[in-house]
Amino acid sequence: MKVRPQTYPSISSESIQAEAGKILASGFFAESERLRRFLQFTLEQTLQGQGGLIKEYSIGIEVFGRGESFDPRTDPVVRVHAGRLRSRLEKYYTTEGREDPVIVEYPKGSYVPIFKLREAAAPAPRSSLGRWWKTIALATSGLMLAGLVIYWAVENPQPNQPAAGPASIAVLPFVDTIQ
Repeated sequence: MKVRPQTYPSISSESIQAEAGKILASGFFAESERLRRFLQFTLEQTLQGQGGLIKEYSIGIEVFGRGESFDPRTDPVVRVHAGRLRSRLEKYYTTEGREDPVIVEYPKGSYVPIFKLREAAAPAPRSSLGRWWKTIALATSGLMLAGLVIYWAVENPQPNQPAAGPASIAVLPFVDTIQ
């Protein structure tokens, strides 16, 4: 895919083209010629500065070979494939492309791709993970200590306290005072 270079904020056309090559070579797009053409067409148009001209009608004609009488209101081919394209890109970026520095996305309601740099996931600070384990260890130790104190108190009653004996209940006779 050879296109005229155009830059996006902090992403070069060469980086976008390299990303497109990775996506098209992936297993998610190798078997679907229609999705490959959809992706290629919209990327080329966008990189050539023609993103504003990408419409459902133009995709239907250029990508899917529909004639001039193509009516996007009655033929959902573009919408259906756009949904499939979004789904496959999402799967691609969670598997094969999880390390790719550039991400290609198609926002809902648009057929114009946007390009993003992958934000480097910051590793979790050790202190927060350490605090979590310390909290668990402290809570577990506290529960164990409380259990030991209760066990000791039950098994070793105090010598100056009388041992608990059977409880007695006083039963008073019921007298009917109403005559």
